[in-house]
Amino acid sequence: MKIMNFKLKTPKSKDSSLILSYVTLSNGNRFVYSTGEKIPLRLWDTNSQLPKKTKSQNDQVIVNRVNLKLDRLRSAYLELDHSYKSANKLLNKEILKQEFDILFKGAKRKKYLMTSIVVLQIFLS
Repeated sequence: MKIMNFKLKTPKSKDSSLILSYVTLSNGNRFVYSTGEKIPLRLWDTNSQLPKKTKSQNDQVIVNRVNLKLDRLRSAYLELDHSYKSANKLLNKEILKQEFDILFKGAKRKKYLMTSIVVLQIFLS
């Protein structure tokens, strides 16, 4: 199973940077998606590529908000990956982008997209 990782869009910025998620799919293509979250560089751990724990309560609020979003993205990817594998379907960049746009940006579903529920129904029948 492939793991979703994160990186900063502009790591050499002076103040803050947008966080990008990325994963290499089964077909070898790399999927990159903006998390929509910005984080001050001082709160980003460059080794783990995740937000740092901090003693400042104000900074920890930011870190917790960002971690929650990153966890939601990671969970959504793992669920979609599992659903598509269970149905013997290939999850590609286009489908993953459309599914993420629906989940995180409120986009409308295209008719040919398989939802997790549809995949499970196919799998169980």
